[in-house]
Amino acid sequence: MVGAAFPAASFGADTIWWANYTGSKVSYANLDGSGGGGDLNTTGATAPNSVAGVAIDAAAGKVYWANAGTGVISYANLDGSGGGGDLNTSGATVGAVRGLTIDPALGRLYWGNSGGIWYAKLDGSGGGSLDTGAASVQFPWGVAVDPADNRIYWANFNLSVTPTNKISYTALDGTGGGVDLAVSGATVAQPKGVAIDEEAGRIYWTNPGAGSVLGKVAGADLDGGGGADFNVTGAGANASTTGPSLDPTANRVYWLGEDTNKLSFANLDGSGGVGDLSPGSGTINEPMFTAILKAPSPAGDPSVSGGSTTGSTLSCSTGSWAADLLGAFLSRAPHSYGYRWSLDGSEVPGGTASTLNASTPGAYRCQVTASNAAGTAGPQTSDPHLVSAAPPALVTQSPTGSAPAAAAPAKKKRKKCKKAKKRAAVSKKKCKKKQRQ
Repeated sequence: MVGAAFPAASFGADTIWWANYTGSKVSYANLDGSGGGGDLNTTGATAPNSVAGVAIDAAAGKVYWANAGTGVISYANLDGSGGGGDLNTSGATVGAVRGLTIDPALGRLYWGNSGGIWYAKLDGSGGGSLDTGAASVQFPWGVAVDPADNRIYWANFNLSVTPTNKISYTALDGTGGGVDLAVSGATVAQPKGVAIDEEAGRIYWTNPGAGSVLGKVAGADLDGGGGADFNVTGAGANASTTGPSLDPTANRVYWLGEDTNKLSFANLDGSGGVGDLSPGSGTINEPMFTAILKAPSPAGDPSVSGGSTTGSTLSCSTGSWAADLLGAFLSRAPHSYGYRWSLDGSEVPGGTASTLNASTPGAYRCQVTASNAAGTAGPQTSDPHLVSAAPPALVTQSPTGSAPAAAAPAKKKRKKCKKAKKRAAVSKKKCKKKQRQ
């Protein structure tokens, strides 16, 4: 959406979201620890029932959730205005779903359940399953996409005596080739949920486990190896940990405690910094899976294009803004843009659209702000675009008045010549000579 600011949200702050399995709610709280928070207005959608996954599409202004109790995937507006509905998942299986993730570029939602890895198209045209190849698929609990490497990862959670204890992946585009990831050095004990730091090339997961590995949060390199566990001493969520999400810009990894109803965090670089966040007024009852929503982040100034003379139409680009980190469950893409034009440093009255008629000479600039449900960022300002006065139109002389003026002297000469012949008997030859002069 371009040209209008995002409507005032009911929260308007950087937030973390989660699904409540027993509480059957989609909830959120402020990332800064100040509490706030609340439960999503789901009016228009199937009532949340045993919610077991949440995914945010900041650019579209929507949040999706998976209802394990009814086998339905639903959505509502991020700004708290309701506008809910249910997604067409025909061709896919939703029952016993655990975890949900989104890839807006491909226009798909993905999830896992005991039958495999599934997807549904965001345009409502149905879904299907992915070819998982030779990868382990034992009750996938949590999925994460890595579009840059064409992969989707999942954690294999198994309550059997000999659990799978594998982190696996397959091709995101459905071409197969699935395998299990080598994660030597890190604990993998009935993992629940995965998250990816694409830039760092690492994957993270949470381990409910038991005994000495109870509540471990671990990570490893995406190319295999480099595994390690986090020191999470001091966090309340130290049992049945689930649903990690990452904020590399803030050096944080977040997770939930299903049994303790805690929302916890630690430094992503492994340096500690462990603590718990207040859920505020948000429901937190057997929580599962987290997703982060932040205001847009500037990444590049806008530019002005158009003519260089008065009367030209100028256009302002949106500038560039930081992309969502899909595998990390961090959404920050703009939903809408706002514009302001200036001329020689003074604001142009009424100049609030992406285009402007340059009626006056001078240096034009545009400013752009970007908004989503978490807030507004900017402005970013363009370089000046110089407009000069249009040159005056050329005036051309009509040719109709020139011919008679040129002919007049000849006529006069002929008259004079005739009179001269009568008066002084001038010869014909002499008269012609005078006409030529």
